[in-house]
Amino acid sequence: MGNVPIGLAPAISIVRIVRSKMLSLLPVIDLKLGDLSLLLSGAIIDAAHLAGSYLDFERANEESQRLLDEAKLIADSKICKQFPNLDFL
Repeated sequence: MGNVPIGLAPAISIVRIVRSKMLSLLPVIDLKLGDLSLLLSGAIIDAAHLAGSYLDFERANEESQRLLDEAKLIADSKICKQFPNLDFL
């Protein structure tokens, strides 16, 4: 149980960031992403409590930002390869 909070904690921030960015594009998924965020939060808090773990949300937020930055680089690279003549600026 001790690894659950460490592994899943960045997921909460990722879901919340994606939810806020997608709200204007796909408002129908807002409720589902909100539910997912609550479910993940509950699972992480319960697992941390059972394992006696400390939740470091600052570290989790840094990790989630690193993961999102990496995903953006990969997506941008694939888009540029597939659509080389498109200017996204």
